[in-house]
Order: sequence, then structure tokens, then C-alpha cells
Amino acid sequence: MKIVLALVILLHFTVSFSQWTRVNQLPSTDIASLYHKDNILYAGGKNIICISQNNGLTWHSTSTIPQLFLVSSIIVYQNELYAAAPNTCVFKSPDDGATWQNISAGIFPSVSDFCEFRGDLYAATQGNSVSRDF
Repeated sequence: MKIVLALVILLHFTVSFSQWTRVNQLPSTDIASLYHKDNILYAGGKNIICISQNNGLTWHSTSTIPQLFLVSSIIVYQNELYAAAPNTCVFKSPDDGATWQNISAGIFPSVSDFCEFRGDLYAATQGNSVSRDF
């Protein structure tokens, strides 16, 4: 009986610890957010979004996003890339991050997350409820 109990406890501790491997291909930067759509992986970093189209084997970066220190929220909505960070601005890019447009008007004080639901884009804000479609 003691052997069975010892094996069960050993099995429990073996399964409960997962093994994480660092993605070395990402640029050496802080990553604050992850998002995926249509087999494309997006990682929000310092003033940029890193994009991988091959399961993280290689990455390329968008142009610098003005006024965003650390991209904490990412979404692709109607083929446009959106980025936001708390207490700053909301930006969108129609060209996969080559250029960025500030669309913060009416969304204050900050966007904490994006969500697409039934064809509409929603933004959760800190202190101003939820906004729909920019």
C-alpha cells in the first residue's frame, strides 16, 4: 500500500510541473502580450509588435508604434492590426504595421483589452466601461 501511495504522489508531482522553453527567435525585448489569428502569432513588445507566420521559427517586427512603451493589447480586426497600452493611446495599422494611426479619440483613459464578437470590435477600458467599433 505504501508503494502505491508513493507512486501516486510521485506521479502527481511529475505531472504538475510543466516545462517551458524560451523562444530564442524573438527579438531580445520585453513581451507583454500574445495574440493569434489565422495561424499568425503576434507578440507585443516595446513600441513594436513581432509577427511570426511559421509557428515562431522566424519573426519580423512592425515599425515603431509612437507613444506606446509596451504593447499590452493586440487584435486583428477587418484586416487591420490594432495595438494599445494602458494609460496611453490606441493605434491601428492597415498595412501590417508599416504605418500607424492614432485612433484614441473617445476612448479614455486607457484600453486594457480587445475582443471581436459577432463582427464588432470591443475595447475594455480602465475607468470608462466598454467601447464598440472605433
